[in-house]
Amino acid sequence: MIFVLLSLVLVSVGYPTAEAEGKESWSYVNVRKDAHMFWWLLYAHKPGDGYKSAPLIIWLQGGPGASSTGYGNFAEIGPLDVFQRPRNHSWVHFANLLFVDNPVGAGYSYVTDDGAYARNESQIANDLVALLSVFLTKLPEFQVVPLYIFGESYGGKMAAIFALALNKAVSSGQIHCQLRGVVLGDGWLSPIDSTATWGPYLYTMSMLDKADLLSLHQVVLSIRDALDHRKLVKATQLWTTAEDLVETVSLGRHWEVSRCRCYQPLLRMHIVTKQAVLKGYSTGFFTVSDLLEILLNLSVLP
Repeated sequence: MIFVLLSLVLVSVGYPTAEAEGKESWSYVNVRKDAHMFWWLLYAHKPGDGYKSAPLIIWLQGGPGASSTGYGNFAEIGPLDVFQRPRNHSWVHFANLLFVDNPVGAGYSYVTDDGAYARNESQIANDLVALLSVFLTKLPEFQVVPLYIFGESYGGKMAAIFALALNKAVSSGQIHCQLRGVVLGDGWLSPIDSTATWGPYLYTMSMLDKADLLSLHQVVLSIRDALDHRKLVKATQLWTTAEDLVETVSLGRHWEVSRCRCYQPLLRMHIVTKQAVLKGYSTGFFTVSDLLEILLNLSVLP
C-alpha cells in the first residue's frame, strides 16, 4: 500500500472538453444503529473499455464536517463546478469518483439519534469500512479495479486510519477490494507542526509583521504545552486563537496567500446540492457541520 503526500491539487491534462452529464449512482448505508452515511458515485467518462477499466477513487473531505459531495465534487474535481458549468479537467475523465459525506452528520449523511455521532477517528474508520462493504456488494464490478483513498486536510487524517482498518478487513476476508494506495492533500497529520509553520511562512509573505510573528509564536508555544499535558480541549481552543489572530492581522486565513476567492463555496454549494439529482431524499444537507467539529474536538489537535 502506497502513501503519497500532495501539497498541490492535482490537475489532469487530456480531454479538451468536459461532459456535463454521465452515469452516476447514489445511496445511503446504515453503517450502524441510527447512523446513515451517504455516497455518490460518478462513473468514469472513459472511451473504449469504459468505467470498468478505470480505478476507483474514494474522496474524503476535511473539516471535520465538510461535505465531499459538496466541496470535493463541485469545487474541486467533479465534472461540474459550483455554477454547474462543465469542468474541462475533471478527474472523472480518468477515474470513478466515490464521494462520501463523512463523518455522519456531514452533507447528506445523518443520524436519527445524537448518540450516534462519531466521537473519534476509530469510529469514523469503522463506519467507512461498513459503507464500503455494502457499496462493493451492491456494485461488485468495483471489487476488481484499483482502489485509492484520497483525503484532504482533516480528511487526510481520516483517510490514513480508514486505510489501516480497510487493509485489516481485506486481510481477514471481510471485504474484497484492490486497495492500492492512499493520497493525502495537505493532510492534517501533525497539527502542531503544521501550525508552527504559519508564522514564519506568513511573515515571509509579508502578511505578518514582527510583532504579529512573535504573538503567533507565543500561541504556538501554549498549544505545545497544552498537548504535552494532554489538555486536548484547551489545545484546540488555543489553535482557534491562532487562526483568529492570523485572520485578524492578515485579513485572511493562513492558506489564502494569493487572496484568490474563485468560488463562493458555502452559499453556492448549498444551492447546487439542493438542486442536484438527489431530489428523492428529504434529509437536510450541511456544507460544513460545526457540531461535528465540536464532537471531534479531542481528535483535532493530537
